[in-house]
Amino acid sequence: MTVQFDPGQLESGFMAKVTSLNLKEGQVGDGGTTADDLSYITSNTAFKTMVTAIPVSVRDQAQLTRMLGIPSDALSNEESTSMVAVPPPLESGPNLGTDLNETSMNHIYRAMKLSLAGRHQAVSSYQSLLDDQFPMETDVFAARNIVVTKDAPLVILIDQCKPVFCAFLSLVLEPGAQVICRGQSFMEIWAANFVRK
Repeated sequence: MTVQFDPGQLESGFMAKVTSLNLKEGQVGDGGTTADDLSYITSNTAFKTMVTAIPVSVRDQAQLTRMLGIPSDALSNEESTSMVAVPPPLESGPNLGTDLNETSMNHIYRAMKLSLAGRHQAVSSYQSLLDDQFPMETDVFAARNIVVTKDAPLVILIDQCKPVFCAFLSLVLEPGAQVICRGQSFMEIWAANFVRK
């Protein structure tokens, strides 16, 4: 059974998402079909991108939560802990210039995810460090239609640890197609109409 959605409702939902990401209609790209061996969506200038990045500054955790579309207290303690392990308590704040390594960055990202899910108490030792991450620069990519073919995977590549938000009116994965996400940060991929053939 095929479910048909009203194109006007899809467009309306897409534009509501675009607006929630602090973009205007004129900042939405056309998109396209993946080609060559790999196609990229990235702000990294070493790669040709299918969709131009729009830099958006996020002022605080509340704005980031709204951009991610997370309702307050969306997950129970058990649900959030089963998805993201609580990092060990932070005994003393790392020096952001010299002490951060892959393990400590992983703990900070886990703390941020739990905090965004409403688990502030579980990561209270990280709160000052999390607050220091703002304002936070993000890359937002918005396009009408993206089609991913089996011969040309789509790579969404995070540049400089900046969170990435992708919003598409339509995202179509042809049989055997792949979307590969690379990088160390938050990433959200949202589509009003997602089709996997």
